[in-house]
This record gives sequence, C-alpha cells and structure tokens, in this order.
Amino acid sequence: MAKQTNVLFPDWVFTGTIELTPQIEKGLTKELERMEAEQEVTKTNFGWLTLKEVPMTGNLRKLQLLVGNYFMEAIKTKHKVALSRQVEVVEPNIISIAPGQNFPVNVQRNRWYTGAIWLQATDKSSSLYFEQHGPKLYSDPPGIQEYTSFVKPLQWQYCFYPSHIPAGFTPNLSMINTNIFHCCFTAFPNKQ
Repeated sequence: MAKQTNVLFPDWVFTGTIELTPQIEKGLTKELERMEAEQEVTKTNFGWLTLKEVPMTGNLRKLQLLVGNYFMEAIKTKHKVALSRQVEVVEPNIISIAPGQNFPVNVQRNRWYTGAIWLQATDKSSSLYFEQHGPKLYSDPPGIQEYTSFVKPLQWQYCFYPSHIPAGFTPNLSMINTNIFHCCFTAFPNKQ
C-alpha cells in the first residue's frame, strides 16, 4: 500500500466564467463587427484574426485588463510565488473561426500561460483541445490515460493553461463564427 502520493510536475488548467455587464458585452460585439467590416483583421484559411502587435483599444482593452485580474485570481491557489512577480498579459488578439473551419494546434513559445475566452459561441462552436505530444504518449499503455483533452465552448468562459501544452480549436460546427479573445501571460521577478 502506498504511504504517500505526490503530483509530479503538474500542469494546472483553470476554467471559469467572466462576469460582464450587458453594456460591455454589446460594446465588444459591436467592436468586433466594426473591426471585421473595416478590415482591421487579417483574413486566414480558418476565418480571421487580429495582429498581436497592434494594441487593443476600447472595450477590448478593458477586457484585456479584466482577463489579467481573472488570471491572477485563478492562479493564486496553485502558483502563490507568482503573486509576488510582475505578471503581464502579452500578445492579446482575437481569433475568429468561421463555420466549418478549425484552428490548428500550436504552442506559444517563451510564455508561461495562455488564455482563451469565448466571446461568441454556441454549443456547436469550436472547443479548445489539448494534445499530448511528449514522451508520455509512448510510455503509457493504451487506454490508461487520455492523450487529448477538450474544453467545451461557452460564451464568456475562460480557460488558462500552460503555454507549453500543444492546443488548438476543433471545427466550428455552428452557423456563426466562434470569436475568441486569446492572450499569453508572463511572470517576471519584480525590479528591485
């Protein structure tokens, strides 16, 4: 019988829902529609996205700040050391996945955590999925541990996950675009 059980090198994933006022929700929707209409987005094979290098403005900037607060609240139970560091929201952008399309698996390099918030979603919208590409894939016997994990879409839901985990979005089976606020987080020591 085991006398002690430990978790080794945990990868914590945090999910929840962001609380927004109806005015901010409407403002975000209008801002996304305006950005697409005025072609402030980059068209892609899966839909469109905004450039990470272009700063967020208006309601999207407010959302970015709010996401930072939700992230700090989420991590405080598992990453207490990070609370004494300078945590920043970096590379915010919007990913819009058209009906019938998906967003390929990717890894955010040189980042600590990645965040995804569904701004527009139905139950048939794109789910976030994680792939296990590491050596564990080859060492575990089949059927003992899953190699793919999913987070189902829900409007205003967030998911914060370690950036080194390969992640993407499943095909959008709804009749509308799946709009996602996407960002990364860093945690640097405070300057003395």
